[in-house]
Amino acid sequence: MGANLFDQLLRLETKPWKSSQGAISLITFFVGALLLGLAVLFGLVFVIKIFLLDSDYWVEVMRAIGLGFLFPEQESGLNIGTVVILGLVFLVGMLVSLVSIRIFSNQALQKVARFYAWLCAGFSLIVYWRIANNLTDRLFIFDARIKLYFLAIGIVISAVYILPMLFDRYELRLYSAPVFIGAFMHLLLMLVKYVILADTGDLSSAFIYRAKNVTSLVLASIGKTDTSGLTPYLGPDRYFFEGNLLLFAVMVIIAISFARNAPFFAAIKRGIDRVFPHAE
Repeated sequence: MGANLFDQLLRLETKPWKSSQGAISLITFFVGALLLGLAVLFGLVFVIKIFLLDSDYWVEVMRAIGLGFLFPEQESGLNIGTVVILGLVFLVGMLVSLVSIRIFSNQALQKVARFYAWLCAGFSLIVYWRIANNLTDRLFIFDARIKLYFLAIGIVISAVYILPMLFDRYELRLYSAPVFIGAFMHLLLMLVKYVILADTGDLSSAFIYRAKNVTSLVLASIGKTDTSGLTPYLGPDRYFFEGNLLLFAVMVIIAISFARNAPFFAAIKRGIDRVFPHAE
């Protein structure tokens, strides 16, 4: 009975899993699901690290429970090499999964891919809200963090775009909901911050602000001013204001692309269908 249930789970259209074709289908199912799962898992851990490093408290908590290896002393642990390796693992997982689904008719792997896609789509809402909140409250050093923040949202959104390549039909519209919800929440956040509370801060010229900051540092370096009064460079409020608008625009574009079923990625999906046709 257990074997019958397993056969039903894998939905093999030709031979039972004990045959050579079924055995390869089973192997590719586990390899594809494992590689995609590892890429998604460590990708989300990478994203979490970007935000937890903003808080010394949470880093200490993670180290106290034995997960300190995830948080190196220096932010050099968050580098492009990590993203490249995760991308390679994800790519190999996609190729193995395509072979399993298209050549060996293993439709169960599509359900696993849908779970991963929903996980990333839901997590993108959390990431988006965290970035929007940090931008609005000016809780980070802008120049040092904004690139990592956009990298974080890029990782989870890219996974949502690519995973549906494994589906029989390329369908992204359902996954637009979290992004639309996030954009709506962000719009309300900006309304409260910049209109209702009228907390626009100092939106003076960013160039002038930088010039003053650099001048102060130069004078301090040659001993013309007292360095004890200098504070860490946080950037003018204008950067956070423009960062809010930029993030909102990016997420609206992504949400519209999802709702329109991402024509560019749908075209790539048609190309994949020609390379990996369904088994006869």
